[in-house]
Amino acid sequence: MATTDAVWISLWSALLPAGLLTWLYTNRVSAGLWFYVALGWGLSGIAVNNWVRLGTHWLAIMTVIVGLYVLWRRLAYGARPAFI
Repeated sequence: MATTDAVWISLWSALLPAGLLTWLYTNRVSAGLWFYVALGWGLSGIAVNNWVRLGTHWLAIMTVIVGLYVLWRRLAYGARPAFI
C-alpha cells in the first residue's frame, strides 16, 4: 500500500494541536515534568510507527523535530508552577 499526501494532513492534524495544547498546559496548568514524559512517549510511538511499520520516513523525521522543539522550549524557558 503506497502512502499519499493525505498522511501529511493527518500528521499535522495531530502535531499542531499537540503543540498548542502543550503550550496551554505549560503556561496555564502545571509545570510538572510527567506531562512531558508522556508527550515524548506518545510522539516517539508515532515516529517509530511511521518509520518502521509504514515506511514514511519524512513523517517520522517531522514528528521527531516537533517533539524535540516542544521539549527544547520546556527546557529553555521552563514552565510556571501550577496555580500560582
